[in-house]
Amino acid sequence: MPTIPDPHHVARVCPRNRVIRDREGSAVGVHPQLYKLREATPTRKRETYLSASYMEYFQGDRAECLKGCIKASAFPIASTDFMVVLNVGKVKQIGVRYNLKLKAVHDTANKKNPAYAKIEGTPPDPAHALLGALAASGVSALYAVKDIAGEE
Repeated sequence: MPTIPDPHHVARVCPRNRVIRDREGSAVGVHPQLYKLREATPTRKRETYLSASYMEYFQGDRAECLKGCIKASAFPIASTDFMVVLNVGKVKQIGVRYNLKLKAVHDTANKKNPAYAKIEGTPPDPAHALLGALAASGVSALYAVKDIAGEE
C-alpha cells in the first residue's frame, strides 16, 4: 500500500452526532470519539486503523474531490452527515507529539472503494490524548455533506 504524501489529504465521514455545534447550531468542530478505534464485537475484530478516502485520488477542486469520496464510499453517507478533511503531514506531526508514528496509506487493493485510505498507528486507548489533539487542532476542515452534494 503506497504511503500518501504529506501535502495530500484524506477525508473521513463524520456522523452528525459527532459534530460540535455552537449556540446557533452551526458546526464548529468534531468530538474526539470520531478518531476512536472501534472495539471488537462478536461479529467484528477490533479496528487497527481509521478508515478514510484519499482525496487526491480524484481530480478537480476540493468540492469535486469530496463528491468523489462520497460517491466511492462502500456504505451510504447521509446528507445530514459531515466530511472531515485531514492534512496527512499535520496528522503525522501530531502523532510525533505523542510518540506515535501515524501514517496514511492508500489501499489500492480495495475493490469497493478505489480511493480507500487507512490512517495507521492510532492508539487503541479510547481516552488517549491524541484523539482530542486531532479533534482540537487545525489539522482538519469540516464540510456538510448536504453542501458538498448541493442539496438544500
